[in-house]
Amino acid sequence: ELDYHPNDFGKVMQRISNTYISQGYASQHTFAISDFQTSGYGEGPLLDSGISVSVLQLKASSSRNLSVDSVWLEEPISRPGSPVKIGIKVTNNGKESVESANAVMRINGVQQGVESFGVLGGSEYILSMSFTSAKKGWVSGDISVNDVPVTFDNTYYFSLEVKPSIDILQIGESSSAIAKIFNNDPIFQYTSTSSGAIDYATLGTYDFVILHELSEVSSGLATQLEAFVKKGGVLTILPQVAKVDYNSLTTGMGLAEYGAIVNKEISITSEDLKRPFLRDVYKRVPASVLLPKIKKSYSLQKGVNTRELLSLKDGSSLLTKTNVGAGSVYQYAVPLDASYSNIESHEVFVLSMLKMAFSKSEKQRLAYTLFDLEPIYMNVSESGAEALKLVGDTKETLIESSSAGNDFRFWLNGEIRNAGTYSLTTLDNKELATVGLNFPRAESIQTFAEEDELRAFLPGAEVNVSGTSAASLKNAVNDLQVNTPLWKLFIGLSLIFLLIEILLLRFLKS
Repeated sequence: ELDYHPNDFGKVMQRISNTYISQGYASQHTFAISDFQTSGYGEGPLLDSGISVSVLQLKASSSRNLSVDSVWLEEPISRPGSPVKIGIKVTNNGKESVESANAVMRINGVQQGVESFGVLGGSEYILSMSFTSAKKGWVSGDISVNDVPVTFDNTYYFSLEVKPSIDILQIGESSSAIAKIFNNDPIFQYTSTSSGAIDYATLGTYDFVILHELSEVSSGLATQLEAFVKKGGVLTILPQVAKVDYNSLTTGMGLAEYGAIVNKEISITSEDLKRPFLRDVYKRVPASVLLPKIKKSYSLQKGVNTRELLSLKDGSSLLTKTNVGAGSVYQYAVPLDASYSNIESHEVFVLSMLKMAFSKSEKQRLAYTLFDLEPIYMNVSESGAEALKLVGDTKETLIESSSAGNDFRFWLNGEIRNAGTYSLTTLDNKELATVGLNFPRAESIQTFAEEDELRAFLPGAEVNVSGTSAASLKNAVNDLQVNTPLWKLFIGLSLIFLLIEILLLRFLKS
């Protein structure tokens, strides 16, 4: 069975040296047979000065090698019936240019597209391909290129979940203004709940969460929301009318702090409509556009990573954004109440909410690497997720997993050794997700160490570069075995001693 897990040459040599020392060998001689790719070096070993290393470097017959290195979603939302756009990075790891190659995309085993491309030696090429799925749920795919002689990196396996909608959860007081924005478009799945009826186990399945008129945020809710945002979720805060206490949330994530309520009687500045946040929704900002009127607002003390999206003419903030982990938090300085402003019925509010709903920055991760020690995180909230297995074409493997609140993760632990797409299922065969697993691409890189680099990497050791063939290895072994031919000396001395014995016996007898 082939194994494309790259070894760390330094660690291998260190283990060999430690074994010689621990077992008390009088001499230390090692044969190292490899192509000595520079990508597999790692840290230089601390070798005993008495070790001798005979190096046999195997040379590749061709330096050409194309590899499919990664794929990603070009847009965050994947819906049934709509094109799903995939970005693909192909690398030419050799020095020779490839003028004509084909990339083939298969979805659920059916070919969905072919793209021709050329790529210069030592360069990358970015392809864009798309497919359409008629159904929601998980799909499996792969991208392959036609390339020899190195073939293990020609196919890249991936999986993704085609979702029918952007899932939105409003927590707190119900709002007809917010519901009107999201209930009339099938792309949105809108749910409203009170703060006392939140199902924390499903919080991670939403894309966009709105806190509306909560007087305070409990430490438990703050913890769950922080985890939600850090994993890529979008959170928007619309404060309560009278008084708020959001310190457990704002302090933990470095958000803007809500302060005193200040009377204003001013509008937002028209220049804010030209900022990137809203600029693309207007082909041209009307000269006489009616701007929201703000009667009073909370003061917002911005955090270190907070930036202003909408501001008032006195320079204070109306809407801010703070990036937290892979996600973001938007904060309004006013509630949706007529005593504060007319923003509830204004197009700026509608456009802002739509921009937030579509702003989820975390695109699905489409694939993972075999032999990786890091856990794989997925949105799994089904019962029975405590005991799981990965099911491939020919093998089922039990996996180590952990679940805490919205956080589900599992480890490969080196149990899976073949690239492909695998079903993540419960022990009673209920499929929860699909996972694409690929060999590491370190072995794809066609750069190899020179003799002086090998000597520098093994300081203190005696390094003998034997050549590039099996005959060179045989000669090195023979040299080691017959370096001092003592058997000839022993035979000569034996004959001399035998002659002396014969002479002594003859003369002493006479």
